[in-house]
Amino acid sequence: RLQGDWSSDVCSSDLIARLADKKFAPVLLVRLADILMRQGHEQEALGVYRTVSENFRDNRASWIALLRLSDRDFLQATPWNYHRLSDVYQEISRQSTDFDLREEAQFKYVLLESLYGEAPEALRQIVLFQKKFPRGVYVAVCRTMREVLVGQAYLQAEWGKDSAGLIRFVEEQQDYLAACMEQPDFLANVAHAYEGAGRPIELIKLFSFLLDRQWASSGTPYLYEMIAENAELLGDAVMAEKYIRIFLRKFPSHPQSRPMLERLGSLYYAAGKHQEVKDTLIWLLNKGERAHTPESDYYLDRSLWE
Repeated sequence: RLQGDWSSDVCSSDLIARLADKKFAPVLLVRLADILMRQGHEQEALGVYRTVSENFRDNRASWIALLRLSDRDFLQATPWNYHRLSDVYQEISRQSTDFDLREEAQFKYVLLESLYGEAPEALRQIVLFQKKFPRGVYVAVCRTMREVLVGQAYLQAEWGKDSAGLIRFVEEQQDYLAACMEQPDFLANVAHAYEGAGRPIELIKLFSFLLDRQWASSGTPYLYEMIAENAELLGDAVMAEKYIRIFLRKFPSHPQSRPMLERLGSLYYAAGKHQEVKDTLIWLLNKGERAHTPESDYYLDRSLWE
């Protein structure tokens, strides 16, 4: 057990002089400070960290000690003063030769930016971090952070004036759109951007990708609907029919189920499948039913005479 007034001894110039030529000594001092901190001797531990960070600049332990000192200030950071601390973490990450230490310092820099900086810049930094440390210990937490930042960046931008930017944004962040999916107009805005750009193939590719993501399940009906619509636009009747049928099977009571039935009937009529048109649109003859598009009545009437 460690006892006594360590601040006056450990930090003394005599002790520094005795340890200066021993490469292992700074690391041991940092470990000593860690023990002191755990035992409640905070001031003594801080004295050791400062001693190592200021007097052993060529040793790995110097950066560890500086990291410990910076961590103590982390919870006191605010949107108005965090830049000073961010600069320290960046310096540690740039100057240290220890991979794990560089990763930890860079992560804490990114975390500060995420907490107190602007969302677009913080998002850019976390993307860079993931590229630099793709298999590090912060993989899971970085994914969550990126999802949150993607949602914030989406809300802060004026996408109505930048359709090309929105397309680029969703394609770059397609694995991290969970928070965006919580916004009621997100998918409609994305579809509008692709429509304006005349890129139905890319929209189908993106929406098909989203169908395979559990976090996008709230938008599944709309995804099926838009894939079918754009497949029909491309002249791919087989794909359009496939996704309409999936929609109708999964969501028979959905408000769009009737319009989707009419769309399916139009596909059958265009293919000359009059029996399928009758089977699909016969409900229009029921009392109180009205077609959403006038063409549906025409398709049914013509097919009944075939």
